[in-house]
Amino acid sequence: MANNEGPSKPVNQAADKKSIRAQKAAARKAAREEKIAARKAARKQRQAPKEKTPKEKKPRRPPRVRKGKAAKPAGETKPAKLRRGKGGALGSKVSPVGLDLGRSSITAVRLRHQTAGSVLLQAAVDALPEGLIQEGEVRDVDGLAAAIRSFWKTYKIKGKKVALGLANQKIVVRSLDFPILDEKELRSAIEFQAQDYIPIPIEEAVFDYHILGRFKADEGVEKQKVLVVAAQKQMVFQFIDAMKKARLQVAGIDLQAFALLRSQITRSFLDEGAPAGAAVAVANVASDVTNLVVDVAGEPQFTRIIAFGGDDFTRSVQEQAGVSFAEAEVLKAQIGLAPVGKEEREGSAPEQGPAPERKPPADAETQVIPPSDNEAGSGGASEGGNEAAEPGGPFGPSGLIPSGEGEEGRQQQRRADGNELPDKGDHGEGLWDSAESSPAEKEAVVRRALEITADALADDIRRSLDYYMSQKNSVPVGRLLLGGGGAMLPNLDARLSQVFPFQVVTGNPLKRITQNKSGLGDDELSLLAPRLAIAIGLALEDED
Repeated sequence: MANNEGPSKPVNQAADKKSIRAQKAAARKAAREEKIAARKAARKQRQAPKEKTPKEKKPRRPPRVRKGKAAKPAGETKPAKLRRGKGGALGSKVSPVGLDLGRSSITAVRLRHQTAGSVLLQAAVDALPEGLIQEGEVRDVDGLAAAIRSFWKTYKIKGKKVALGLANQKIVVRSLDFPILDEKELRSAIEFQAQDYIPIPIEEAVFDYHILGRFKADEGVEKQKVLVVAAQKQMVFQFIDAMKKARLQVAGIDLQAFALLRSQITRSFLDEGAPAGAAVAVANVASDVTNLVVDVAGEPQFTRIIAFGGDDFTRSVQEQAGVSFAEAEVLKAQIGLAPVGKEEREGSAPEQGPAPERKPPADAETQVIPPSDNEAGSGGASEGGNEAAEPGGPFGPSGLIPSGEGEEGRQQQRRADGNELPDKGDHGEGLWDSAESSPAEKEAVVRRALEITADALADDIRRSLDYYMSQKNSVPVGRLLLGGGGAMLPNLDARLSQVFPFQVVTGNPLKRITQNKSGLGDDELSLLAPRLAIAIGLALEDED
């Protein structure tokens, strides 16, 4: 009988081996595919752009505050720095644009400061539309902003930071005496005492101060003399708003009087021609006002705004010649005051002593001139209270004038002095159109009108200087420097030198400018110099 189980075992074993090999091959294939997939995924991950983690933004640094004591509005953050007469952003290479805004003109100056002096980079002067600024205050913010933008574009003024100069009846300057205090105590004392001396409510004012020096009081106690400046806050904000709308930034605010000193006065008084130890007065004759400031040993001691300017000369010619205002401007510049010879100029004024006092007519009612709200004079703010007030107030001047204000008062004084201009009827209406009048007669009329007006300006300056000299420890004035557009009137300095017991000359605001890169020729720049005085002073740095 045959055995059927023998050959079946090898067949089964062969099938099992084949199955095992297939499984292993499948496993290896799966492993390879997994590795390939992993490599592809890794490659894609490497090639994919990396996501940047957003960095935390650093907070912006606050704008740098220019060196010096900042004006502190009572109860709120200061709107801008009210500079105390010390100029420029110290350490900077290029100055802010010195911007002088007048009733009828706009002037801008940009400087680069160097060790050896300042380089004039830009200088521009242009007319300003009427009605935007009156009596030193902004009347139309939007209109002024538009005019400034147009000016910037026309003259391609570089730089957005500006230093502004202000001068109006809403700025008050006082020289007061205080005990020796630290800065915090002194500011508190100033704000406390200011209500007695400054006719601006504390909450409506911007204050700043500058210590002029120390002295021994009568009782032997050491005190310090402080120049206090207060400006009406709303008036200041009007200028700042106009600058913002013009897309400019106010880097500093200064008094025009202090800017005048920086541009006109140097450390060496030998350069000014004044006797040793004498004060130097500077008068900037603008179109509608004259800014007067007295400097003693590099410090402002007295400042006053006189309501008399270059337009008074033009109106006088206009009335007497019977011409338009524009024609009178041309005649004023072409004819000017009569030239004065050297001998006549030097011999006309007394060698010493004060200028002769002007007396009112015997039948005229007189009054004490009210003090200007912006004049700096001596005052006694002490621990024991205020010093006794002089007649007319602690800052009342001593001069007397006939009652009446403005042009009416001046006309009364001219009549009293016998300097009144003849009526227009004496020359006939439309003198310049008259065939009967010779050129010499017409020239004589213009010069006479200018002479009478120049004498009236001299009277106003004299009264202010008389008041300054009435102050305690005042230093006599040894020289008067003229600036502003009104100083460009031919022979004005010579005419005033005949009136005052000291020399009067047109100042030179270019004395600290060592190089001219403004695009203006040197001759043109010299002609414009009086108009640039305030703008240059605003852009200048202090002398060390």
